[in-house]
Amino acid sequence: MHNVTGVQKPGKVRYTTCQLQTAEDVTVKAICFSPQKVPPLKTAMEKKSPVKIRRYEFNEKFQNVVIRNSTAVSEHQKSLPFCCADYLSDTVVPIKVVKSMVPGQLVTVKAKVVNLSGEKFVKTVRYGPLRKTLGTLIDPTGSISVTFWEDSVDSVENGKTYLFTNLKTTKDASGELCLNNPKEGFEVEEVQHFSEVLPDPEPSLLDVATKDINISIIGVKTVGSFDTCASCGGKVEKCGALVKCLSTSCKLSQRANPENKRWFARLYVQDVVTNEKLYLSVFHNELDHICKAQQKEISGKTSEDELTSILLASEDLNITYGINDSKVLQINI
Repeated sequence: MHNVTGVQKPGKVRYTTCQLQTAEDVTVKAICFSPQKVPPLKTAMEKKSPVKIRRYEFNEKFQNVVIRNSTAVSEHQKSLPFCCADYLSDTVVPIKVVKSMVPGQLVTVKAKVVNLSGEKFVKTVRYGPLRKTLGTLIDPTGSISVTFWEDSVDSVENGKTYLFTNLKTTKDASGELCLNNPKEGFEVEEVQHFSEVLPDPEPSLLDVATKDINISIIGVKTVGSFDTCASCGGKVEKCGALVKCLSTSCKLSQRANPENKRWFARLYVQDVVTNEKLYLSVFHNELDHICKAQQKEISGKTSEDELTSILLASEDLNITYGINDSKVLQINI
């Protein structure tokens, strides 16, 4: 157990967070809402002794333990089949260990930044346009993909080594574990380089399963759109004159708003270098990049004919697409 930290959020909801080591290389985040349970947790952390936790809840969505007033926390008398990991007391977690964690945990990592991409903009329903950059973190134990958002984009440089506090574990489009910075609590500090020789970065599943090519758009097979939730950006269904969010955690009923419309298209393209022809699926964020390259805007008021004309008028594009599903993942402008 490490990083037992008290937090007070808006609304006077007080809680304490910590990491529970459940196996040799596995940890799970715990959130404690009971002040009475904090002392035994801190004692266990300081003594590096095992604890027994009963009558707790487990949040499936965020994969964390929830400790309530009715939860029992006591010293565990028997030895465990694994030793307390060094990183639990050092707070800095090796990347090898990070890659064995579940999504939704906050970790402190010392790592070198490599393969940092240029700044990109992602258009989201909830937060509007957001800046991001992609990269890889390396330490002596391995490498992992990382995404930096908004102000954090300006906080890192390629080839430098940093101490990252409160990076968040998540999953990329392929389901592989990666890291990004949360909106709050994230800190970055440049530190000395590692004295050890660092391994070469391992390609992620997305890297292995994607391809960069230059294309020209030959034709547009289909263009369409669908409504999204104004709150969470998820899918909605029509309920009479209204629409309702299908997300089980949202279920917001709302009026249909053209500004929440998301576009997609199926394009017939040609590889400029090899002359190979193929179909590609393109979704809203990438379509928005194509439109902006022509000083055009895509919105809820855009018609299918207008978007088709913009696409057919596009010059050659450098794109990244998924080899397996032929989905355009990125417009490299």
